[in-house]
Amino acid sequence: MHLRGKVKMLIRKCLIYSLLVPMVVLYALLLPARAERGGVFPRAEFCKKCHPREYKEWKESFHSKSLITPTFRAMATIFYYNVKAKSSDQRKRWGEHLEYCINCHAPQTRFFKDRYPELAEEILKGKYVKSEGITCVTCHYIKKVEDRPDPGIPVVFEKEGYPSYHRVRNDHIFRKAILCSACHDYNNPHAEVFGDPATVGVPCCTVYRDYKNTSFPEKGITCQSCHMEDYMGLVKESWWDGLKKRIFRFVGLYRYLDDRKRVNHTMPGAHFEAMLKKAVDMKMDHSIEGKRLKISIVIKNKTPHTIPNGCPPRSRIFLRVWLENEEGDFLDSAVRKYGINLVDPQGNEPAMVDSSAGRHDFPLPAEGTKTEDFTFTLPGDSGKVRIRATLTYVLFVTPPPEAKDRMQKWIIERIKKNPGERDFILNREIPDRMSAMNVLES
Repeated sequence: MHLRGKVKMLIRKCLIYSLLVPMVVLYALLLPARAERGGVFPRAEFCKKCHPREYKEWKESFHSKSLITPTFRAMATIFYYNVKAKSSDQRKRWGEHLEYCINCHAPQTRFFKDRYPELAEEILKGKYVKSEGITCVTCHYIKKVEDRPDPGIPVVFEKEGYPSYHRVRNDHIFRKAILCSACHDYNNPHAEVFGDPATVGVPCCTVYRDYKNTSFPEKGITCQSCHMEDYMGLVKESWWDGLKKRIFRFVGLYRYLDDRKRVNHTMPGAHFEAMLKKAVDMKMDHSIEGKRLKISIVIKNKTPHTIPNGCPPRSRIFLRVWLENEEGDFLDSAVRKYGINLVDPQGNEPAMVDSSAGRHDFPLPAEGTKTEDFTFTLPGDSGKVRIRATLTYVLFVTPPPEAKDRMQKWIIERIKKNPGERDFILNREIPDRMSAMNVLES
């Protein structure tokens, strides 16, 4: 009986452990996925354990800062007060605006949309933002991207719901430019149709559609070639890399192809000086006719998209030319600027993204050149004259004073038409809008 009892106890323990161990393992695998409310999208720290280099690079990237930049905080400020509006119709309309912003700045929130107001409040109050914005699995869960300018990020993730962090993808789409198009090419869906009646909304960011119309796709140069290569240069795939890809794809192991030594997860862009220097070439020539100095400057955009680009479209490139005498004293100058402005239905610019009805385009063309001619009158006693020219990228140009004036007039008209909303507009909307302006001007 004693031996039989021991056997029964052993069998019982085996049964218990056979159930308990798989449950513990399963819980350990799913635990990272519960790092965000809703149990979706593990945080980057879980990836850091096995991928420290990639984590460090990501931490230095602007993807990791997507929820804390001043421009995003300003946009969220303007949309946030409307989400808190009393009218359910207002909440729905402005909640959608906020949703479209956060869809790209924190794609994991699409799984728990009720967190939009909460997340916006964290951002605006300067608290620690729980969401990491564009994190590791934001990209590595993507298995399909549709080619359409949709601010709702037209992607299909590996599994809508609870994907394990061990199921991250590394498929052929990760070598294609379309992977980036989901967030870097879209129209404003709420804007009025402007110009072409076949166009829905107003183009806000056009990076991918620009790219498709250049010679870069034929050359096999993608977004990743420039923005993920270790030394921030243009890279064409070697014959050995191409052969490896074909072999891995043929045997069905493409997702396990490891090319981490070849890519940089900092993803440098316009915020990095080295990338700016690689983006353009500038040549200058001049001639003198009597007292008239003629200067011609040719700027070549070496990128496959117009620059500056992005949303909100308030970046600028300034070409400044000035003259100095032999002592270095200033004589004369001229400035040209390049960029994009959104236009409201009345033709005013700049307009907010949500109220835009068109665009005023004046960027440097994709893979193209721009020739600028200047004429200066030389002073009679100038002697030798030194010509200087600089091309300066400004990430964000603050709105002009007339934009504030238009906003104030618009608010006054709204109070006259809707006296019942007076307290809400005065006590909540105006302070939040001014807060947004102050963020943009800081």
